[in-house]
Amino acid sequence: MSDNDSKLHGRVLCTYQSATTAMSQLNTMALAGYTGLAALVVGLISFAINWNVYGGGMTGYEILLFPGNLTLKYVWHPLFTDEINFWPKLVLHSLGQFSIVSLFAGLVVSLLRKLRLAHAS
Repeated sequence: MSDNDSKLHGRVLCTYQSATTAMSQLNTMALAGYTGLAALVVGLISFAINWNVYGGGMTGYEILLFPGNLTLKYVWHPLFTDEINFWPKLVLHSLGQFSIVSLFAGLVVSLLRKLRLAHAS
């Protein structure tokens, strides 16, 4: 192993250790909440840029807002069959963006912690 490879390996190991330390210091709910909040902020910024700058054709918009669009299509649309106004739809979209990402992040963190405990045993 060359000197550069060992330095890279050391940096990766240090990054992994700092990430696991940070993950162990936060509880699962807080980490999931922060992740959901970050997804909500990214979603709102992406929505604003898509609406104001691109006029509805921003590349990657569907990927960034997939959780919110998923809830609009499969949760809220069947409940509200008539067309709803813009602001309530944006609130429902943001609620879906936050809740789906928070739920997924909580599940991933829980699984990683269980795997780490199983591996440590």
